[in-house]
Amino acid sequence: MEINDNLNYKSNVKHYNFSKKPKRQAIWTLFVVWIVSFFILLGYKRKTYRINMKGLKRPYLLLCNHMQFLDFMVNSLVNFPRRINNVVSIDGFRINTWLLETVGSFPKRKFTSSISLLKQFDVVVNKYKNVCCIYPEARYCVQGSQSDIDSKRLAKVIKHLGVPVVLHLFKGHHLANPNWATGGKRKLPIQSVIEQIITKEEISLLSIQEIEDILNKKFVYNEYQYQLDNNILITEKNRAEGLQKILYKCPYCGSDFTTYTKNHLISCSKCNVTSDLLPNGLLERKDGDTLFNNIPLWYSYERAEVKKELESGLYHFEIDAKTFTLPHPSKFYDIGVCHIVHDCNGFVVTGNYNGENFRVVKKPSENYGLHAEYKFPYLKNNDIFSLSTRDDTFFFIVEEKDKIRIQKLAIATEELYKLDKEKNK
Repeated sequence: MEINDNLNYKSNVKHYNFSKKPKRQAIWTLFVVWIVSFFILLGYKRKTYRINMKGLKRPYLLLCNHMQFLDFMVNSLVNFPRRINNVVSIDGFRINTWLLETVGSFPKRKFTSSISLLKQFDVVVNKYKNVCCIYPEARYCVQGSQSDIDSKRLAKVIKHLGVPVVLHLFKGHHLANPNWATGGKRKLPIQSVIEQIITKEEISLLSIQEIEDILNKKFVYNEYQYQLDNNILITEKNRAEGLQKILYKCPYCGSDFTTYTKNHLISCSKCNVTSDLLPNGLLERKDGDTLFNNIPLWYSYERAEVKKELESGLYHFEIDAKTFTLPHPSKFYDIGVCHIVHDCNGFVVTGNYNGENFRVVKKPSENYGLHAEYKFPYLKNNDIFSLSTRDDTFFFIVEEKDKIRIQKLAIATEELYKLDKEKNK
């Protein structure tokens, strides 16, 4: 990562102090969070399965998959009355910094690493004897199945902390409110499985690689398989609208950014092939054989195609986007339009703020994923993607015509990281 000095804010802009010690969750907030979570979850048919949890005491490391805000509510109820210190993205602290700190949360800039974060983990588990909760995907799943995680680095953290590891997988949260969807929330049946996947005794016996293997084996989920297994039908007429944001490539003619949706149909403007998103979550071509009968399979096809572009050196993404920064959760700064380039060498962001040019470079090894979010609540529900440096986070709002390009950028970021990792082995 490289940045040619901090942005020329021309004032004493406050940056969040990430090295300060996290607070222990105030005991009174346990009950407030429980009550709020209880009422938010009213109307959802909810079930929890516990595996290997009997007799487990604090502290432990809690890993969760990430689909939407509902995750935090379910996690709070399932783990009550244990106090939890959540790692939360810096933009999540926009809700209220004091409140988030009081409930034990501490912020992080997505896809960055620092020694201070490990020290904060140590405080939570060794001093407070609390539950330390991490959402290792660091972004909402958009395709309904697991996103890439930095399992190697996470395995090293687990080895260092030496406390039991618990995995909490949510089911149905994505179906209830897909990040790409244009409609509202659905009150569908939801489940969660909370399981102790590594005991304290096992950590001392396992190698880093063995811990990583356990993480990759256990951190697996598929929302559309869950939908089929539980006979969940989504009958809203507009259930496919917005799906073109993630299924941007037509598998029938191979064209990029030609898909569009209407009601429960997704079509290609070039070859005119139309697929129906059925109430049971399966995809079915209207006339002809179906190539990919569910969203995760279609998404995997796009991933394979992006990987081919990267390996051949043909991949290139370039765009101008209105840009905001967030040095501290208290305020977004409008820094104008930036030029973003992403290719096999990583990201280059250039712009001018308060009369001074700046340039940010992020290598492929510095982002195992990309924060891409549709209907981002803190910037007027615009579709965004973001990049973080050590001291700042850049949020890019693309024009309407370019919104369909965001997910390809996210996939390319993940695949480029894996190719770079393999090359440097």
